[in-house]
Amino acid sequence: MAISSIAAKVIEDEKERRSNAIAMFRPTEQQEPFVRQFAKDGGLEYLLGGGNRSGKTVLASVCISALCMNQSITLRDGTKIHMRPERWRKEAILCWCIGFDHKHCGTVLFRALFKPGLFRVIRDQKSGQWRAWDPTNPEDKDLFHVTRPSPPLIRMSDILGGAKGISWENKKENQISSCQLAHDGTKIQFYASTGARPQGSACHAIWLDERLDTDTWYPELLMRLPDYRGKLVWTSWPDTHPSSALSDLEKRATDQLGHENATAFAFKLKGSENPYTASSHRDAILATMDEDTRKARDE
Repeated sequence: MAISSIAAKVIEDEKERRSNAIAMFRPTEQQEPFVRQFAKDGGLEYLLGGGNRSGKTVLASVCISALCMNQSITLRDGTKIHMRPERWRKEAILCWCIGFDHKHCGTVLFRALFKPGLFRVIRDQKSGQWRAWDPTNPEDKDLFHVTRPSPPLIRMSDILGGAKGISWENKKENQISSCQLAHDGTKIQFYASTGARPQGSACHAIWLDERLDTDTWYPELLMRLPDYRGKLVWTSWPDTHPSSALSDLEKRATDQLGHENATAFAFKLKGSENPYTASSHRDAILATMDEDTRKARDE
């Protein structure tokens, strides 16, 4: 019996829904404040600090992917928050992703945005839909064995031209240079801070992960944002000797805390408060470190 066009569309829609990792994601309680603030219009700088395995890279990659894919993120209570400002939703945007070097772009940024397994998913017992596995949910607690790796946040089918549409610095090492998304022409470009600073282009969004080779990059990045009233998120491990650009950003966020028209914001995630990585094994590892190192690794 032939499948009608309507039935085929329903099947395709269902397949699409189940393979949408952004829709499956649910932030933790400590991640939700960042999602809410980053989605608001008007912010410029966002510092997302955190220790090892605190969830900062996962959170930033989901938010950046949702921004590029023109999608919403679902909070723990089911509230959906659209990550693009409304004024951008009917146009292609330009996003830059900055790693320390090209190796960082391949091992961290490419993996987070384009590879499966960023988090674990489980079929919800009530709705039957796939969503992020939540170890704090009594219904999920003992069911890790039935979870599976999440699909990629951005799939090859989401890229114009598929995998062949990606430009590479080094394909063998996944060191991506750029790609264009099929749904609206949005471009994502990747840069290494050890190379020449990109100039000239106006950007909508920038994700800067971990440290810069030189602080002279930071003002150049900020100057790419005024045309579109764009935003920059910097995910950083709290180095005991942070760069002056990072320290200055943290000070701006502290000085503007609670201001109605604040443009700089700082958030801190603790590894010990990440329910996905907290364990007696982790505690034992931290116990081997001196107090300053332990705080840096955790907080």
